[in-house]
Amino acid sequence: MIWYRPGEQLRYLRRARSAGLSWVREDFAWGAYERRPGVWNWSVGDTFMRNLSRAGLDVLPVIAYSPGWAASGPTIYHPPRNFAAYANFC
Repeated sequence: MIWYRPGEQLRYLRRARSAGLSWVREDFAWGAYERRPGVWNWSVGDTFMRNLSRAGLDVLPVIAYSPGWAASGPTIYHPPRNFAAYANFC
C-alpha cells in the first residue's frame, strides 16, 4: 500500500474505512527510508501517514528488514550488522 501513488493510496484507504476497517498493518522497511548510510528520505512514509489520517485509520507499523548495505547476509531478511544503526532508524 505504501508504494501506491498518493491519490490512489487515499482512495483505497477510504474504501477500507468505509468497509469498516479501522486499523492497517504496514511494513516500514528500513531501506525505503535510508537507501544509503546517512541519507534519509521520509517522503513515502509521510505521505502514507497523512493519507491514513485523512481516511480516519490507525496504523500498526511493523519496522522491519535491513537495507542491503546494512544486512548481515545477502538479503534484506538478514538482521542488521549494526544494531545501533537499526535502533537509529527505529
